[in-house]
Amino acid sequence: MNTKTLIYPMPKHFKYLPGKDVVLGHPGEGMYLIKTDSLPDDVLVISAVKMLDDYLKGLLGIDDSCIKNENGSIKIMLKIEDAPKGIKNSEQAYSIKVINNSINVTGFGTLGLYYGVLTLKQCLKPEKNVLKLPCMEIFDWPDLKTRGHFMESRYGSNLMTVDDWKYLVDYMSNMKMNQLVISVYGCWCVQYDGRVSEYLYVPIKKYPKLKTPVVIRYYSPKEGRWIHEEQLPPIFAQDFFGEIIKYGKTKGVTVFPLFNSYGHNTLIPAQYPEVSAKDENGEPSLTGFCTSNPKTYEMLFSIYDEIIDRYLIPNGIDSFHIGLDEVWDGIALNANDIFKVRSPWCKCPKCKDVSHKQLFINHAAKILKHLKNRGMKNIYMYHDMLIGHGGAGTEGSAEDLVTVLRDNDLIDNVVIDWWSYSDFQEKLMFQTTHPELGLRRTVKPWNGYYHWTFLTNPLRNIYLLAEMGVKEDVEGMQSYSAWDESYDRNHICQADYSWNFNGAGTVNCVTDRYV
Repeated sequence: MNTKTLIYPMPKHFKYLPGKDVVLGHPGEGMYLIKTDSLPDDVLVISAVKMLDDYLKGLLGIDDSCIKNENGSIKIMLKIEDAPKGIKNSEQAYSIKVINNSINVTGFGTLGLYYGVLTLKQCLKPEKNVLKLPCMEIFDWPDLKTRGHFMESRYGSNLMTVDDWKYLVDYMSNMKMNQLVISVYGCWCVQYDGRVSEYLYVPIKKYPKLKTPVVIRYYSPKEGRWIHEEQLPPIFAQDFFGEIIKYGKTKGVTVFPLFNSYGHNTLIPAQYPEVSAKDENGEPSLTGFCTSNPKTYEMLFSIYDEIIDRYLIPNGIDSFHIGLDEVWDGIALNANDIFKVRSPWCKCPKCKDVSHKQLFINHAAKILKHLKNRGMKNIYMYHDMLIGHGGAGTEGSAEDLVTVLRDNDLIDNVVIDWWSYSDFQEKLMFQTTHPELGLRRTVKPWNGYYHWTFLTNPLRNIYLLAEMGVKEDVEGMQSYSAWDESYDRNHICQADYSWNFNGAGTVNCVTDRYV
């Protein structure tokens, strides 16, 4: 058995050592002792120890009474030490050494210990009714600090139960992915059931009109009729977003929200038209916001504060994604007149003479300042409007935004999320994330699954974004958009390239290892 091939993502350093295999047990009998001297009382450490204990017992089909703890037992030592100098993302680094009938797993931080235990777990595969490990040494750490997935609010994720979400967290954690962003508010045009496609995943108590029921339609043979019903998304109706965040912390996965506000925003202005952008006649466009209206920010900040106070602060989360992508005019943004072009850019007397670029930057700055004041240290926003994607007249905004961020002491809190989904270098939306601007950055490839589409192969896109990200020293990779286990190869590819880009090799190498 080639133990190295069992490990994913691919480790930085792995080598076999001389010596006899270390035998940990046989079916019905364990020959090991897990030692956890001086480990901190930390939820992730507790989770790591339990994960290893449960996995070993499950493999061997034993309980505590079947484990021999005499002097001859194999000691599995779990510990946390200071990291060697010069290791990137050292709090996530770990080492494993198997030799002389002992197994030492050392984390250089609590997350590093968790990853070390996870790697050890991957290496433990019974062979001919013997659970054993070769003598070996592993030293490993990630290229990128944050690695994960952005889950769009869309038809599909709005049906997920709390167990579905926890399964997703487990799946990501097993790949050493440590970030799950959940869109809790986003809107698109009329697509299904003659309605605007609007999604809200958290109840906002101050604004009870904000809700997005799901249409349920099917034929019931039992009742002999078509059933037409509505139900609220489980995550909204049962209000379990905080439970997902709390669960993620036990698995090394930071869960936090995206709440869009300028583009992808029709529910709020339609239900509360006093804050909507206005058209040339002074009528609410029912999309976007009037950014000159103080009531807009009174409402928006109240919503942010509810989310922060109810879900983030109680769970120690200091990250928030504000979206701000695709602020465009469009049709079908209201079901009553699908052919009317509506604009998120307000044309009231105070807004109409202000450039789209300035409207956008002013809006972003107000949100960023508020979220920083509420304790958010990592505030993500999309890149596309900064480069004028979609012809909205906001090109060249990146430099202006940097000035605003520096003037307001926000430069260390904002992370620009660069997304592009082409398989071809020349067709990417951008060729650089502009590290010269001094902004924090993350890259967003395609994971291959947009809701209810055919299976696609985005491995080249993942490679291109990872290559750019590693070369330009971005801090993370966060893919888009839906999730399904049938896209496992794509997620493994992302895990490999965000953890160990050079070691992962070409797209063909990644594919060959997977199959």
